[in-house]
Order: sequence, then C-alpha cells, then structure tokens
Amino acid sequence: MPPKLWKQLVLALGLLAGFSGRVPAAHAQAPAVTFDRVVEYLQLDVSEAKLLQLIDNSPSHFILGADQLAALRAAGATDKLIAAMQKKGALAPARSDVQDFVLILDCSGSMNDKLADGTSKWRSAQRAAMEMIRSIPEGRNLCVIAYGLDATRKCEAIDVLRPLSPLDDEAKAALTRQIERLNAVGHTPIAKSLAAAGRQLAASNAMSSIILLTDGVESCHGDPSAEAARLVAQIPNLRGGINVIGYCLGDADSTSVRQISRAGKGAYYDAKDAQELTASVRKLERELVQAQATEEVDLSELSPVARLLIEQLADPSFEVRRAAASAVAQRKITQAAPALARLILEAEIGRGLNWSYDRDDAIDALAQLAPERLPKVLTAALQAESANLREWAAGEIVDHKVMAALPAVEARLLALTDRDVENRTIRGSAEADALADCLQKLAPDRLAETLVKIIRGPHDENVKVWATVMLRVVQ
Repeated sequence: MPPKLWKQLVLALGLLAGFSGRVPAAHAQAPAVTFDRVVEYLQLDVSEAKLLQLIDNSPSHFILGADQLAALRAAGATDKLIAAMQKKGALAPARSDVQDFVLILDCSGSMNDKLADGTSKWRSAQRAAMEMIRSIPEGRNLCVIAYGLDATRKCEAIDVLRPLSPLDDEAKAALTRQIERLNAVGHTPIAKSLAAAGRQLAASNAMSSIILLTDGVESCHGDPSAEAARLVAQIPNLRGGINVIGYCLGDADSTSVRQISRAGKGAYYDAKDAQELTASVRKLERELVQAQATEEVDLSELSPVARLLIEQLADPSFEVRRAAASAVAQRKITQAAPALARLILEAEIGRGLNWSYDRDDAIDALAQLAPERLPKVLTAALQAESANLREWAAGEIVDHKVMAALPAVEARLLALTDRDVENRTIRGSAEADALADCLQKLAPDRLAETLVKIIRGPHDENVKVWATVMLRVVQ
C-alpha cells in the first residue's frame, strides 16, 4: 500500500474511533486535536459536521495567524470551520480577572441555629468567610459588609466592616480577628446590603464581583433579585457577577435565594451543612481566583513542533504529557508556561500520589521556563478540591523554596475542618501534616503562630487537638 494511502487509512480509523462512543480507558477524555491534524482531516474530505464536533470536544486552543489561515483555506476549510477554531482560541474573559471583591456576610439571628454536630451555623459561616478572605490574592481590593449585627437597628443594621481597598497580609489578619468577634443577632436586609455593595463599587474601574453568604431569605420587605438586576445593569464592570452561597436553606428558600444569583449574572452554591459550605467556598475560590495562574499567551508565532508539544500537555495519556513537559523545557519554549500550569492544576492525580509523574515533570519545567509563575500556580493548587493535590503542592513549595506561597499554606491550615483530620491518627491527615511540614522547613516561627491561631480560633475540636499536638512537636 502506498505510504500516503496508508497514512490516510490510519487517520480515518483514528477519526472513526473518536466518534465510536467508546471510552478506551478509565481516565480517558476527549483527545487534543492539533492544527496539523485538522488540515490532514480536511485533505481526507472528512465531513464538516464531524470536524466541528471534534474541534468542539478538543481541549486545544487554536491561535490562527495568517499562515495558518492560508493553509486551512488551501485544504478546503469553510468560514464556519475557521470561525469554530478561532472561537476555541479567543477565550472569554476569565472570572479570575476580578480585581474588586465585595463580601456580604449574613449575621442574622438564625445563624445561631444548631447543626447536627451541636455547633452553630454561625461558627462555620465565620470560618468560611475567613477562608474566603485569605484566598483573595494580595493587591486586589476587598470590601466586607455585614448585616444583622445589631438587633435594635433591625433592618438598618448594615455595616461596612471594611471599605473597598487593597488587601495585604496585615489587612487579612485584622479582618480575621474582626470576624471572630462578631455576633449574629439581627434581621436579613439583603436588598439594602446589595445596594450598599453597589455604592462601594460605583467608583471602581476594575472587573468586580459580589459574594453573598446567607442562611435565609429577605426579611425586610426588600426585593434582592430586583436590586441584583439593577446593579448588573448600572455597573458595567460587575462582570464577575453576584455570586450567592445559600447555607442550610429549605427547598423553597433555596429557590428564592437562587433568583438573586440569576438576576445578578453570577453562580449559586447550595450548601446543606458545614462540609458543603466549605466545598462551596473552595469552588467559588477556584472560579474567581485560581485561574489567574493559567492565563493564555499568543502561540501564533511558534513553530508547528512547538505548538504540537504545547497541545500534547493536555493529551489524555499521562506518559505523553510527561514527555511533552520534558520536551518544552529542553527546547526552552517559554510560551508553554500557561499549558504547564493547566496540567499541574487540572490533570488527574492518583491515590497516594502514585500517579503524579506528569505533574512533577510539569512543575520542574515551569520552574525552569517561568519561575515567577510558581507562587501563583502552587497557591492555586492549595485551593484545589483534591486533598492529594493540596498535599502535593505543599511538598513542591518546599522543594522549590517558594516563599511567596507561604501565606496560602497558612490560609489552608487555618481552613482545616474535622473532615480534613477525621479517621486519622492523632497527627492528623496527610495533607495537614504536609502543610505543617512545609512551614516547619521554610518558616518555623510562622508555623507556631498559625497553630496558636487554630487553637484560639473558631475551629473544630479535632483540628484543635491536632494543632495542639503539632505545637508541642515544633516547640
């Protein structure tokens, strides 16, 4: 069989396999489709419908320069196909571009209701608010508004605890201490609180977002959904939306509160208990903060080989990803940094860290090509949903001596819950120990300070026991 015909047959069989509906492996995902592969499929006269589906499912991002457009058109690409590829390259503005945050905290009397473990909703809400504050990168602006702090002021008890202003470690620590001292006693004036948030953002020129944490519906005759819609219409930079965490709400109340996020073009997180509240906060952190580590760069000037290697960093095979990470480092392809960051944050990690070799090679490549990105990437990894990934990140912070990521290590330790240390030895979970070990090796004084904060703060009993034992070890 002639070589060209044989190649066409192999490509055709591969394309058919891609549409067979089979999943070849337990961890398979849609394959990355390279620019050259699209051209080859066009030369095989593959139908446009199949090509569009393949491009839509691919994790690849196509940055098309003049040469690429000419090659596509020469191969028979239609305007519709080219537009689909360009759409994959032109990413929508990430919500992580948010610079101005307003956190609205519900301090109404219902927050004193008890959970199944006997603790109050207010205790876990305090902890969630503090974790959210710690997760916001330094230099970005934060305003904190609380409603319900004073029962005598009823529906007028709306307090700006912190006007919109830049965050740093000192400001985060001061806010944490302030929130620890708050008491939940009053009403639920959500609409007026949203209006107060709008006044804080009125002079902002940066992309902004409002985050509302509430355990109940409006109780002061306001219309929070209408207010949310008004803010979105009047504040052009409110592109991060009005995001709502509904805490321990019944079905009817949850439906009502969800309307606020819909009207405010934001997301809704339904947390039925303290564990789900923690998960909701971490998910919101990832959506609003974490993606800053993976911003895109222009790949149009790179050679086809360089572009292919970058695309292979998202390949379904972790062996291919490993090889690609080593290759981009060896070839000094600095434009691969965002793709390396995505691999680190998004690739699946196995049990016991036994399947993290691709991630290990990626972090080593990133350290060589763009060491200035390490703090952002490892800080984002510490906010990931996977405890294994967070544990891995703590070890890499030590290995690469990323001192700028230590505030995120402290924040993660301060956010530990019973779930993080349950069913473990007295030393706590593998993640907790890895985080403590990270501070012990790089900044032991900061570890002692953090453990003291845990013991004195509104943390779960098991976490305080772990911190007490760990404090004895470090001292």
